Amino acid sequence: MTDVVAAVDRHLADERDWPSFAHDVGRVAFGDRTGLALWLGMVLALGLTWRVGFFISDSYAIANALFNVADGRLAITEIQYSLTLGSQPGLHESGGRLYGRNYGQVFLALPVVWALQAATVLAPLHLVLAAGWSLSVLALARQVATLLDRPSVRGVGIVVALAAFGVNVLSPTPLHPDLLHLVALQLSTLLAAAFGGVLFYRLVGVFHHRRVAVAAGVAVVLAFPIGFWASIPKRHVLVATLLIGSVFCFARSRQATGRRADVALASAYVFVSLVAWVHAFEGLFALLALGTVDLLTGGIRDRKQLAVIACGLIVGLAPMFITNLLIAGNPLEPPRMLPNQGSGGVELAPSGEVLSTGGGGGTSGGGSGDLLGSGGGGGGSEAGGSGGSGDGDSSGGGGGNPLSVLAPLLAPLLGPLQGAVDNIGFILGFVVLTVKSGLAVLSEPDRLWHVFGRSGRIPGLRHWINHHEMIDLTVLESAPLLGGLLALPAVVYRSVVDRSAERKIPLPWTLSPRRQTDLLVVALGVLLTVIYLSRLPLFSMITVRYIVYALPFGLYGVVRLPPVHEAIAQAPRRTGGTYVVTVVGGTAAIVGVLAFADVAVGEAMQFHALVNLGAAGLLALTVGARAFVPVRVRSRWVATALGVTAGATTAFLFLAGVEYFQYGQYALGIARELSTAVPLF
Repeated sequence: MTDVVAAVDRHLADERDWPSFAHDVGRVAFGDRTGLALWLGMVLALGLTWRVGFFISDSYAIANALFNVADGRLAITEIQYSLTLGSQPGLHESGGRLYGRNYGQVFLALPVVWALQAATVLAPLHLVLAAGWSLSVLALARQVATLLDRPSVRGVGIVVALAAFGVNVLSPTPLHPDLLHLVALQLSTLLAAAFGGVLFYRLVGVFHHRRVAVAAGVAVVLAFPIGFWASIPKRHVLVATLLIGSVFCFARSRQATGRRADVALASAYVFVSLVAWVHAFEGLFALLALGTVDLLTGGIRDRKQLAVIACGLIVGLAPMFITNLLIAGNPLEPPRMLPNQGSGGVELAPSGEVLSTGGGGGTSGGGSGDLLGSGGGGGGSEAGGSGGSGDGDSSGGGGGNPLSVLAPLLAPLLGPLQGAVDNIGFILGFVVLTVKSGLAVLSEPDRLWHVFGRSGRIPGLRHWINHHEMIDLTVLESAPLLGGLLALPAVVYRSVVDRSAERKIPLPWTLSPRRQTDLLVVALGVLLTVIYLSRLPLFSMITVRYIVYALPFGLYGVVRLPPVHEAIAQAPRRTGGTYVVTVVGGTAAIVGVLAFADVAVGEAMQFHALVNLGAAGLLALTVGARAFVPVRVRSRWVATALGVTAGATTAFLFLAGVEYFQYGQYALGIARELSTAVPLF
């Protein structure tokens, strides 16, 4: 960040310094050329399974909010997208007008809207996407050629880019101009998913070899549930990216000194505060986790450090406060706390006012009473003393209570204060109740098993909503790389044995930067999982999407295991080679088996669930064996298990994107050609 400030200063002194400024900004965003290459590669890979359409009905409200915000208004006065005529789920009412939700996600997608609007002046939307994909191929080839010092890669990139553009032109998927805002919303989440991989690469690279960091960055997107939700315009991917960015900045703040440490710490609070702009509920708990760990590990803070934290909070929370104030008139009341219009039909007047709704909308609860005592149980007797029958014994004469004169003057000041106190009290009570409900689920092993272990036909789950297709997977079934955490007891045991000398338990502020970051990762991962446990398992979660944003912290824990990061660093070719072979060969084998068995979508998903559970078990056994008997179990075996497990997940993500879930239309013609090559459904 300080490099960007220096570049701005240079540009102000010399207007010809724009290239240096752009280079510094790119270095802040991507870290290095490897980070940029990773981002381009993941964008290209995710684009191959991108469908333009609505996978979940809640996305209609967000897409309509983006359409209206791009037109210069927060309220939804025009419904551009709808399930059926007049039906619009996920809307909230305030002051007689309708609003969407997740406005942080909406505003972050605005630059993509503007870019697409500018590009579609020159060409149709589908050709703009095709050209963008091919140009990304050229950019990736240029970066890889420089990294590997192989100029021939550029020639290969040119051939691939031209061939892909030709396929996209000859096999077009025309997109109606009205879909531009939906395309922009999906593209923004796709770009955010790829950027989350870059941030994860940089986070792991703070403490480990670059080989390990590259593998982790690729895995968190292309071999993890984030890849499934990348082009689906839900909040989960964006929240995951912001949280990874916060942890990365926290890690950098613990390693750096001086101004760099201050900027990094402030950035950590900015990232986590922006989560609240996207989803206040999740942002609140993420901020609690970061603040608690920072307080425990930061030691005594001086005024400067407190000012740095305050600046980060102000910058990060200001967008949410302003948005809430403009919509609800209360900076602490996000749209989700407003009356919900439900999923029924909505009729709007030409002015945007709500004429009628088909769904019943709840009412936000206000407080009981206020700071002046009106509305409370015992507030009226004191303020109304002058109206009773008195015997003249009072020393105040007949003048009445002086508070009755001050009350009208203080009301404009105390009213907002009363509202703030009520909101804070509600929030604190909500936090305690949510955590308590989540912890209560820990005493229900069957329920936890269906969330983390095995799915199948879960008792009590409304399978009829998905036509009795068992498409919902558990955490381990959708993210088998987390199976490495099952070997954690063996790794801990080996660590204790190797360090036979007596060691005292260190105080939080004496931990190394690596251990402090580990503590933050554990706090975020555990807390952001616990708060949703009371709602799980639930139908239509696919990959337990409510906690998708917390799963990357589990992958970070897997990478931190010595048998894992040592295997990647010592045998990178074995890891990468096994991964590629599993993706190509495994995908072909799975397609062959499923085509022969003539399965339905639910059966295909459950087949992947069993395959992924087997891969997770293989990884757990290999990592555990390496920890127990490192002399007999080689790192190459762990590298092979990692490649197989990651490859099995990528195969699942690819088939789910191009074949299993049919909705909308493909963004690229080459994606449609890939779909026709898979003879399943």
